[in-house]
Amino acid sequence: MMRKVAAHRIVLPDGEVLGKEVVTLDERGHVVEHHSLTGEEPGVEWYCGTYEILADRGLNSDWE
Repeated sequence: MMRKVAAHRIVLPDGEVLGKEVVTLDERGHVVEHHSLTGEEPGVEWYCGTYEILADRGLNSDWE
């Protein structure tokens, strides 16, 4: 089952920092895609803080 989560800041593998980003995770917790949060979206879990997308698997967080 896919999950959509959002955070104040997301750090991409190349070091770029994005604000208020929605990340879609697959059933293994791996990142499928991400996009800017521009308004209310149904089914998005909101988390405070900064999270890092790891190049080899997914998010460096407790979302899994």
